[in-house]
Amino acid sequence: MPPQAYLLHTLSEILQGGVNTPAQRERVETLSKGLFGGMVLNPLRLGSPDAEGKSILTYEGDETRGGSKGRRHRVVVKAGKGGVCVLACSE
Repeated sequence: MPPQAYLLHTLSEILQGGVNTPAQRERVETLSKGLFGGMVLNPLRLGSPDAEGKSILTYEGDETRGGSKGRRHRVVVKAGKGGVCVLACSE
């Protein structure tokens, strides 16, 4: 998942509905002023692709990258001729 998609996924959990509310804007502002706002999004592959060509990409905060035990900031992707397809996300 490209970093832009990770950002959009995170924001989509906050920005629900057809109109942005003051509460939603406040949540985005809080997010941007916190640790998330200071992150450098640099996905890294965890291990090798499996037999089907699926790979796990991890982001900052994942337990394998210094996050607390059980914290999963990762995505399962499969690369193909048409590009990268996101199969699953976990946070």
